[in-house]
Amino acid sequence: MYNEVHDIILYLIIEIRLFFRGVFIRNIWDLVNMDSNKYLKHADILLKYLNKFKIQKMKEPIVRALSVKGCYIASAVLVDEFLNSEYEESETSYRWLVGNALYEIKDKNIKKQIEDIVAVPKYKKDSGQLIKLLEEMK
Repeated sequence: MYNEVHDIILYLIIEIRLFFRGVFIRNIWDLVNMDSNKYLKHADILLKYLNKFKIQKMKEPIVRALSVKGCYIASAVLVDEFLNSEYEESETSYRWLVGNALYEIKDKNIKKQIEDIVAVPKYKKDSGQLIKLLEEMK
């Protein structure tokens, strides 16, 4: 398991380095600190690797890196991530983080999906940012 995760991270970092020549990334968390204008350019790379990780904690930096206004390419994938993520007791769970990413992206094309999510009681704890997004879409 460790070797598989390590290999996925390594390939992701190599692919980002090749895409952005001159950008130095030491670890997966460096993605979060990149210039947000670059996120839109490499969102497809991040999305490709998001589904390769099975552990939610490993997906966090990718979701954070996708949390950029206008990154509409990530919306549908993040809706699926929200719906399929495991429940966590923590105040800022992975599901909340995905909801926050959707809030930051502000894709009006997924309004119906967001409305459906916030209507489900089991998602109430993690849907605060989605409710805020719907209010802003009015």
